Amino acid sequence: MRRHLLRLLALAAVVLVGWTLPAAPAAQAADEVPVPIAAPTPPSERPPGTKGCYGVANECAAVSYRGMTFHVLSDASNYWGAYVAGYDDRGRLQSFELVPGENRYYDAVTAVDPVARTFTVHGQSGETAISFDVLDRIASTPLVTFRIPARIGTLEDVSYAVEVTSAARPVPGRLALELRAAGAESVLPSVVPLTDGTFSETFPGGELLPGEYELDATFLPDADSTLSSASTTASFEIFLQHRVTFVDFEGTTLSEVVVEDGRGALAPPAPERTGYSFAGWDRAFDVVTSDLTVAPTSTANQYLVSLDAAGGTVDPATRVVTFDAAYGALPVPTRAGYDFEGWVFALEDGSVSTVTADTIVATPFDHVLEAAWQLDATVDSIELTPSGTEVAEGGSVTFTAEGFNAGGVSLGDVTADVTLTSDVATDVVDGATVTFPTASPHTITATHVDGATDAVVIDVEAAASPSPSAPAPGRPGPSAPAPSAPAPGSPTATGAGQLPTTGGEPLAAIVALAMLLIAGGALTLRRRATR
Repeated sequence: MRRHLLRLLALAAVVLVGWTLPAAPAAQAADEVPVPIAAPTPPSERPPGTKGCYGVANECAAVSYRGMTFHVLSDASNYWGAYVAGYDDRGRLQSFELVPGENRYYDAVTAVDPVARTFTVHGQSGETAISFDVLDRIASTPLVTFRIPARIGTLEDVSYAVEVTSAARPVPGRLALELRAAGAESVLPSVVPLTDGTFSETFPGGELLPGEYELDATFLPDADSTLSSASTTASFEIFLQHRVTFVDFEGTTLSEVVVEDGRGALAPPAPERTGYSFAGWDRAFDVVTSDLTVAPTSTANQYLVSLDAAGGTVDPATRVVTFDAAYGALPVPTRAGYDFEGWVFALEDGSVSTVTADTIVATPFDHVLEAAWQLDATVDSIELTPSGTEVAEGGSVTFTAEGFNAGGVSLGDVTADVTLTSDVATDVVDGATVTFPTASPHTITATHVDGATDAVVIDVEAAASPSPSAPAPGRPGPSAPAPSAPAPGSPTATGAGQLPTTGGEPLAAIVALAMLLIAGGALTLRRRATR
C-alpha cells in the first residue's frame, strides 16, 4: 500500500508541474555506463516534493551519464523511495522519475554494474539498485517549461517564452502551441521552430478578452532524434484594466496610471498654478470602472493691496483683491495743488502700469499701488518781488513774479507772463524793469495773463543838492560875503559875474566852483600888477 501511495504522489507531482513521463528509452551506445561523481555539488533546482542531499556534510549520490548529471534525492516528507533527477550541462533540471523502494536519505553511489545495467546507491536502509533505463528515459525526455505571468491585464502586452531543456544540442525538434480559453477550443494552434531550445512571443494587450486561458506547448522531436515528445500547459488570467490620465491646468498629461477594474489610481503630485491654490481633482478615482481623464481644480488666491497716496491722503489705504478678477472701484486720494491721474503699479523694468477698476489682478503676491499726480498749472495768485523797495530819483528797479496755484503750490517764475503798471504816469516800464524820473512813493502792480495780481510800493527819493567848495589857498584878499543857503531848486549866486546853478544839477555846481577859482586867481594877478 505504501509503495502504491508513493507512486500516486509522484505521478501527481509530475502532472502538477507539467512534466510528461517519458516514453520507452531510445537506443544508446552499448558501452556507455554511468560514472559516479565524487563529492558532487548539491543541485540548486530540485523536483517538487524532494529535499537536498543527505548528511551533515550534505553528501550526494550522483552519476554522470549521456552528457547529463543525475542526482538521487529523497522525498521531502520522508517517504520511502528515490527520486532520480537529470540536469543538463548548464545545470538546468530536465526531468525526473520516482523509483519506488524501501530506502531513503541517499548519500553515495557504491557500485555500477554494466552487465545488469544498474548502479547502486547507499541510503538509510542499506543499498538500492537503480536501472540504467531510468537514466535513459530521463535523458530522452526533454523538459518543457513556460515563462508567463499568472495574471495579465487587458492593457498589457502578453509576453511568454517556452523553453525545451535537453542534453542534445541543438534541441532537435519543433514546438506545437495551442491557446484556448479555459474549457473552450483552441484559438491559436501553431507549430513554431526553436532557437537554442527556446521560443518566445509577444502580442499587444487587448487582443484577449478578460478570462481564464490555457496555453499548451508540446515538443515534437525530429524523426531521427533520440528524444521523445514532451508537453506542458500554462494557465493564466486576463483581467480588465483601465487607463487613468492625470492632466495639469493646461491639459498637459502629468501621468498615466493603469489600474485593474474596481481598483483605485495613485495621483501624481498636485500641479501648481500661478495665483491659485490646488483644490483637489475634478472627479473620484478610488474605484475605477472605466478609462478616465482627471483634471485639477483650484481656487483663486487673495492678496493685500496697499494704496500709497504719494504725498496726498487716501481712505481706506488698503484693500483685498482676488487674483484673475477685477480690482474693482478704488478710492480717490486728494492732494492740495495736484490733480489725481490714477493708480499705477511699478513694473520690474522701471515702467509703470495704470490700474483701473476694470484692470484684472495679475500680480500673485501682496503689492502696492501708487497714486499718480499732475501739478495744477493754473496760476491762482502771484507774488511780486522788486530788486529793491527804495531807489533814487531817476533810478530803476527790476521785478520778478512767482506764481501759485489754488492749492498754494509754487508754479515757479511767471515773470514773463505778467504785465507791470505804475500809478505814476511818468514812470517808464520796460518789460520787468521800471525807471522812476520823479521822487515820491510809487505803486507798481503786476497782472498775470490768468488774472492774478500783486502790487508793491517803491519809495523814490529826491536827489541830494551838493555843498559849495572852499577858496583855493593864496594871498588873503578882500573878504567876500558868505552866500546864503538857496531854496531847493532855486538858482544860487556863487560870485560876481558867475553863472547860477541849481541844487538838483551837480555839473552846474562844479562849473561854478571852477569859475570862482579862476576869478580868484585873476584878482591875485591884478593886485601884483598894481604894486
